[in-house]
This record gives sequence, structure tokens and C-alpha cells, in this order.
Amino acid sequence: MKRNQRFSMVLLLLITFLAYALAFLFDDHTTAMAAPYQLKGSDIIQHLGKDGCVMEEIRLDGWVKVNCEFMTLQELLEQIERLLPHLQESSHAEICSGETIAKRQVALTLNHEGIQTSINLYNCSLSHDGTDSWETYVIMDSVMDSNHIHKEDQMYLKMQELLKKFGNAPSIGTTYTAVIQDKLSNTKMEQLGMGFIRNLQGRITESNMDSDWISLTGYSNHLGDSLESEYGRFNINVALRYHSSEGKTYIRVGTPIIAVPY
Repeated sequence: MKRNQRFSMVLLLLITFLAYALAFLFDDHTTAMAAPYQLKGSDIIQHLGKDGCVMEEIRLDGWVKVNCEFMTLQELLEQIERLLPHLQESSHAEICSGETIAKRQVALTLNHEGIQTSINLYNCSLSHDGTDSWETYVIMDSVMDSNHIHKEDQMYLKMQELLKKFGNAPSIGTTYTAVIQDKLSNTKMEQLGMGFIRNLQGRITESNMDSDWISLTGYSNHLGDSLESEYGRFNINVALRYHSSEGKTYIRVGTPIIAVPY
């Protein structure tokens, strides 16, 4: 009887141990397989604030390829007019157009509650293997000033929605612009830029600098789409530049790349 009790106790302990071991293994496997968390625009803005920067604006830039066909100016106008029912009723919209032998363009500009948006539809001729081919693209940008940066997610989804009316695989990037009310040395700008990328759990892949500016590119698993360069994959671009006429140091952060001159 005692022998059976002892055997039952050992068996119970063994089962308990195996249960804990399996639970640990499955939990560890699940953690390893889980996708890394994705940083949001609010996270980038928060990190900029920690570095003493004051946000000035957020710019979204998107594009999508429409087709590989010749399109007349009238056809481009009809395409852009398809968007009008999908825009905010209070938006002030203007349409202008123009053409040359090799290119036609229709531009739609909007101003809605202080957010400036432009949508350009291009049809252009490209020389390839001695013959001319035609391609059509939609290029779009939206700029939110410091009073409207809280609408970043809303505007991103709206841009994605509009671009998908022309093609299935739009590309959208974001540029954050902030200022520091002081002149920073190149060493300080480099430290700030490198620290910013590290704070986003990223690694630096390339750096360039001059007497009054520095540019860094890097890659983080916690950010979105990436691009390729000769230095490897990257999805974040940080640039700092001192503007003597304003007495300010500008810091721009692009995901995946800065879309404005700096």
C-alpha cells in the first residue's frame, strides 16, 4: 500500500513538472514567434519632446502607379474628379492642369481645417530600349501644422483610402519636423541623432555630415516599410541642421525617408 502511495506521489510530481516545462516551452515559443510591436507617430513625437524639440509640422507623402498607358488630359481630369465625392464637404478644392509633348498633369489642391493637401495625377513618356512608353502615377502630400498633428493617423488612413482608388499598393511616408531654439555643435547634433535612432530600438546604417548639418539613416524592427541602399535596409532617416537666419536647429525625422529638402 505504501509502495503504491509512493509511486503515485512520484507520478504526480513528474506530471506537474512536465506541465510546467511544457507551459514554459510553449510560452517561450509564442513570444519568439510574435511580431515586434510597431511604433506609432505619437511615439516618435514623444521621443522628440524628450530631446527638447518642439513640433512644427507633420508631412505625409504618398504615391501609387495607376497604369502603363497613354492618357489624355481630359481622361486625367475625369480621374481626379472621381475623388471629389470622397473629400470633406467643407474642403476648399481647386483643380488646375497642363501638358507638354512628354507629360500631362492635373493637380487638385485642398485646404481643410488648416491641413494643406495636394493630389497630382501625372501621365509621362519614358524612353525604354529606343521606344517611348507611357506611365501614369498619383502623387499626394498632406501637411499638418503644430495645431493639427493629432490628426496624423486620421490623415494617413484618408490618404491610403484615396490612393487605393487608383492602385492596390500605395506607398506612404511621413516626415516629422521639430525645432530646438538654440545652435547645436556638430558633435551634439550627431549625439542627438544617434540617440534618437537608438531610442527607437534601431541601428545606424549610414551617416553624412557637413559644417552645419548631419544626416543619419537606420533600421528598426519596430517601424514599418523599409527601403534598400548600398549600405543595407533602412526605414528611418534623421537630419539636423542649424539655420543661422532663424537661430534655430531643425530636426527632421522621416519614415522611411525625409521627403523635404533640409
